[in-house]
Amino acid sequence: MINVLFLALSVLAVLTFLLSYCRQPAKLINGSLFILMMGTLGATLMLYAWQTQNQIILAILGAILLTIGMIFIFGSIILILACFVNFIVLIKREGFRKSYLLVLALGIFALVANILGYLQERSVFTKNADIFIAYANTLVLYGLFVSLNFLVSSFLCGLYHPRHNKDYIIVLGAGLIDGVRVSKLLANRLDKAIAFYDKQRTKNRKPPKLLLSGGKGGDEILSEAFAMQTYALEKGIPIEDTILEENSTTTYENMLFSKKIIQTRSNDQKCKVIYSTNNFHLLRAGIFARQVGLNAPGISAKTAAYYYPNALIREFIATLFINKKRHFIATGLLFILSLATYLINRYLTT
Repeated sequence: MINVLFLALSVLAVLTFLLSYCRQPAKLINGSLFILMMGTLGATLMLYAWQTQNQIILAILGAILLTIGMIFIFGSIILILACFVNFIVLIKREGFRKSYLLVLALGIFALVANILGYLQERSVFTKNADIFIAYANTLVLYGLFVSLNFLVSSFLCGLYHPRHNKDYIIVLGAGLIDGVRVSKLLANRLDKAIAFYDKQRTKNRKPPKLLLSGGKGGDEILSEAFAMQTYALEKGIPIEDTILEENSTTTYENMLFSKKIIQTRSNDQKCKVIYSTNNFHLLRAGIFARQVGLNAPGISAKTAAYYYPNALIREFIATLFINKKRHFIATGLLFILSLATYLINRYLTT
């Protein structure tokens, strides 16, 4: 009976995840559903291995649990060292920018958290600080779950491969070099879109239009869309297959204004649309696409390994702000829970 119950829960978890992921790959809930799916599958497999004493499965599960345990033990140390090293590499490769302080801040935060945890174990803090320590620990656990959910969701976004039957590819803009030339980051987005364009054309299908989306920043001479068009033409894309959207200044506006152009050109007919951006930006761009009512999955362009961690942290913070009300409510409820637990324990021990 137990085996049947666990199996049924596993099947339900798999179907729920696949339904959500196939409908829209760029959703934060997909990370939670994937974690739930893997948890139920792992529990079912563990129960089966224990009952049948299957040595191979037990060995595999043991190795997985050992790996997870090692991550919990040494993960914070590795994270601290990785953050400091990555900050140094960023400065050497790109020069100093304020945004690069994010990866350094994460390393410092992890270091301070470890020091406070060590001091707590040594009973350095007074009992009056117990409530604050309990709340801090709860916040850390909440933060770890939110971070894990974000990382899994971001990873899953990059696994999606849309069919080559699209009408439009929205290429999201990024900063220009000297205000006139596409950066390596933006070139990767364009190259990904162009590769999709070429592959669809080689399959004897009508190639999609490249909808190049990006306005002109305060320090830019040309609009990002115009610079992207110049790059696309140099790569052999016919000018009639490019469309410029030159008014947007944010990712949200990229999606909103692009949708309006598509609706105008297509007479409100249903079109198959995708967007192209870098892998670290894929999830948040998909969230904005869904917010403006644009049904468009994304294709991810690669990012330099040394640049990726800091960019991912920036995306994580931006995603937190998108759902700030939800996180504010959650942290408030956690404080109430921590306070209630503290008061109950204090009452029982007096």
